[in-house]
Amino acid sequence: MTNKEISIFCNNVKVLRKRSGLNREEMAHICGISVPELIQIEQGSLPKSITVDIAIRLFRHFDISPENLFRPLS
Repeated sequence: MTNKEISIFCNNVKVLRKRSGLNREEMAHICGISVPELIQIEQGSLPKSITVDIAIRLFRHFDISPENLFRPLS
């Protein structure tokens, strides 16, 4: 992924959480990650432990296409 795609993905995670009225603990659970990892993502960087599973969980839970995770949602 390019830096721009990473930035868009990270922002979209935050946008999806806020639009859905979820707190960080709930969103971390949906993503299958820890709250500190979610905070790191929302701040614009991907932790080394993050795998493609997070994207799969997000598009399934929020019923969006995978490619839309890498296009601005806001």
